[in-house]
Amino acid sequence: MIIITEERAIELLNLGLEKQGTREFEKALEYYNEGLEKVNNLNNTGLICLYKYNISSIYLEKSEFDESLKYLNQALQLCEEVEGLSTTPYIYNNLGWICRIKGNYEGAIQFYQKALQSSNELGDLKNKRLTLTNIGVIYIDWGKFNKASEYFRQALEISIEEFDKGWVFANMSNLEIEKADYKKALQYCQQASSLFDETNDKKGKIYIFTAFGRIYVEIGDMRKL
Repeated sequence: MIIITEERAIELLNLGLEKQGTREFEKALEYYNEGLEKVNNLNNTGLICLYKYNISSIYLEKSEFDESLKYLNQALQLCEEVEGLSTTPYIYNNLGWICRIKGNYEGAIQFYQKALQSSNELGDLKNKRLTLTNIGVIYIDWGKFNKASEYFRQALEISIEEFDKGWVFANMSNLEIEKADYKKALQYCQQASSLFDETNDKKGKIYIFTAFGRIYVEIGDMRKL
């Protein structure tokens, strides 16, 4: 008889995270589903919730939103039964992200506000920064640029890691592009680019390279493309 330990469940979780990080989603799902099957017998609600959240995040990256929602709602139910789970604000954030993708901005804001409240209760500054940034992005989509700027400023104020600051500046550059203030957009792009170089954030570099391209097209400076 094989005895399943919490250590083995965490090992499978980490293997799944490693594969998810390299975008080997099917292999990551294999580890997550194996671990979830085993962890159900351990009566560890926090770990079960984390597994379900990670599975949902893969489906979100694959744009399989209904499948992602299924696991997010299961994870959320667990979080509502047990207070203080660290996964809670991340679940609310992803629920907000799906609402945004579907064009339900009011629903997205509601979930993001819950994520903010949960982050504050847990003292999770990193997720609070993420949530404030996501709210700013929503307000860009909504055309409420002053509100977007307000939330980006709040996110920047609490950003500690260079990685986090880079993404706030990147989103601030996107806001200025939408406002057609290309001089300011370039300044934010350059700040984000420097931070992404420092942290070797490949995803960030691609994002900001695209932003530079948009700016140079708008100002008609094709030599920079």
